[in-house]
Amino acid sequence: MAEEAPPTITELPGSRAMSSDNDFRYGTMLFASTTATDAGIPVARTTFFTPPGGAQESGLFGRKCIKVDVTPDKPLPGLFHVIAQFAGIRGY
Repeated sequence: MAEEAPPTITELPGSRAMSSDNDFRYGTMLFASTTATDAGIPVARTTFFTPPGGAQESGLFGRKCIKVDVTPDKPLPGLFHVIAQFAGIRGY
């Protein structure tokens, strides 16, 4: 019996997006994964946002993952498309 390949996850290059309003800061990260639960996929209410070229945020004003959407086979057949959304309060 052949061994199964280990799961892989890839963050899509240039996929990190950021925005804000008067009260909150937001972020989005996109991934392609061979399974819906690979290590490395952000976890809602646990994982903090990492801005492009920066260190992972944390603490009171860090953007925390609020939602993870997983869509199989779109846009890449055979892979899961993962969208992680983050939000955090703005510091004053």
